[in-house]
Amino acid sequence: MMARFPVGEFPGGRAAAAPPARSVPDKPPLHYIRREGGASLPEGRGGGFQTVILLSIGSLRFFGLDRVFMVAKDLGFDGVEVIVDDRWDTTDAGYLRLLSERYALPIPSLHSPFSFIKPPAWGNDQVEHMRRSVKLAEDIGSELLVIHLAFFADRRYAGWVRNDLPRWQERTRVKLAVENMPHAFKILGGAGIRLGTGTFYAVDRGRLRNRLLRPFSRDCHIDNTFENLRRYRWRVLDTTHLATAGIDPVDAYEAVKDGLALIHVSNYNGREHQPLSAGVIDMRAFLDHVARDGYEGHVTLELMPDHFPDRSEVTARGILAADLALLRSCLAPRPA
Repeated sequence: MMARFPVGEFPGGRAAAAPPARSVPDKPPLHYIRREGGASLPEGRGGGFQTVILLSIGSLRFFGLDRVFMVAKDLGFDGVEVIVDDRWDTTDAGYLRLLSERYALPIPSLHSPFSFIKPPAWGNDQVEHMRRSVKLAEDIGSELLVIHLAFFADRRYAGWVRNDLPRWQERTRVKLAVENMPHAFKILGGAGIRLGTGTFYAVDRGRLRNRLLRPFSRDCHIDNTFENLRRYRWRVLDTTHLATAGIDPVDAYEAVKDGLALIHVSNYNGREHQPLSAGVIDMRAFLDHVARDGYEGHVTLELMPDHFPDRSEVTARGILAADLALLRSCLAPRPA
């Protein structure tokens, strides 16, 4: 079992402005609409609950969206998780709906843009990114929106996550789900941003170099604790982020499972988002525990393709197929 390290907390910033009033749409999300050739989520087989397994487009981020949907469909994923990034196509609701219908794959989960990503025509303000992300999730019929905790340097966004997100939740049917983040330290803190210093993970802070640097370093993310995650109605649990602090994923699951809407699965071997069999996490044991516990949220395979042996589609398909087979084996429907 992996060791557990405490992670410090830092105070949040000023509160963000309230979102503009918006009526909740009357129509149900697209992925609930049953239509011939359309995108709908799978039903349980054999009388048991079937976990919905999604492919994150980040797992194939060097491919265009059409090819990602095609690969996901061919391999047998139940849907796709779209990450809003710096490509126009990830912000275009009409195009995303077209892909969903073309490949009969729903988009149950939309991932808001990372803090260092600037979606085209969305500006630079992260709170505005959240407003647009909620609207996009509503427009494409996503069930949930993945939201990151704030980087320590962005106090305005930190204030929004801490103080305003619950009020925003009251105005939308989309589940605004907050994700646990990597446990990393920025060397020299704010000065390190200007100087371009690196980071190190909590799991490695016992090394001599990191012990010496720790007093001069800063936790990268604000409020990155289980206690804080439990403040939010909906949560996302990321396994590779847990491993950066040596946290056992079963312990983490038990700590936040009430309101757990999504699990991001990948392994860790000193680098984040590795294939499920390539790292220190006993993924089969974790998934078996989740299945036995009756988890009814979704699961997203979220890999970092930069570490694939090459960028060929053949290689990518092989890695994804193997991971999907493991997920299907562990999360197979069980008698109700």
